[in-house]
Amino acid sequence: MALLTENKIIDYISGIEVNATPEEVEAVQVFSRQLVEDYGYKKEQIQTRPQFRVKVRPSDTKKEYPVDIAVFKNKDKKEDDVYNGTTGILCEDSLENPIHWKAETQLKIQLYTFDILITNPPFGSKIPVSGEEKLKQYELAHQWKKSKENDGGWDKYKIKDKEAPQILFIERCFQLLKDGGKMAIVLPEGTFGNTDLGYIRKFILDRARLIAVIDVPLETFMPNTGTKTSILIVQKLSNEKIPSDYPVFMAIAETCGHDRRGNEMEGDDIKDMAEQFNKWKNEVDFKF
Repeated sequence: MALLTENKIIDYISGIEVNATPEEVEAVQVFSRQLVEDYGYKKEQIQTRPQFRVKVRPSDTKKEYPVDIAVFKNKDKKEDDVYNGTTGILCEDSLENPIHWKAETQLKIQLYTFDILITNPPFGSKIPVSGEEKLKQYELAHQWKKSKENDGGWDKYKIKDKEAPQILFIERCFQLLKDGGKMAIVLPEGTFGNTDLGYIRKFILDRARLIAVIDVPLETFMPNTGTKTSILIVQKLSNEKIPSDYPVFMAIAETCGHDRRGNEMEGDDIKDMAEQFNKWKNEVDFKF
């Protein structure tokens, strides 16, 4: 990566002059260089700029989704290689019963095997998940009511007709993780405070040790969506292994590097969170 001016750099892969955005400098250029120097890929197998565009779904007719770093089997750079499993990208309905996934996916993606899981699932009541065959896989697809014993517990009732996808994704992520595995997931703010969703929080606390909750600004995913979100980081543990008392990293990111229209702005608290977390971890002697 060559710095031309304060605002321009030369892309490591293509040699094209690009804007020196934080994402470009700290992510695209770093990872693309690692692919070549540490993992042995040839530059002609990689496309960064201009961005390679792919179909959002294999059935789409237009290639509209830009990929920051696209890696291919060879210099031909065929999109088919992105979907055939050789790159590790598999296209499935991840909430579907795994027995209905393609055979290749079933071989590569198995429940209770993941060490690390990072996800920003789709969310919203306007895109509900329905169908008894799919919903019966999930405890969180049932109706839940506060316990009549008034002991802080929740009682489970019949399966709902439909459920918001982000709620089911929480449980699917736990199904994918092995014991001791760690997860970072973006969730709507209501998941953390809505009294009617207390059963979800109990579900999580019964299965994991909280590592961090990071509140991110409303502008984070704008202009695409204005949903207020937070990032939840947990470690999956059996109930008897979860400490009765332990520290949790709590933080508020006030800036995200752009405004509501996506225009770049100074200040990005989100990218500084890793440094803040490591500082906190050392101060409280946090280990996981």
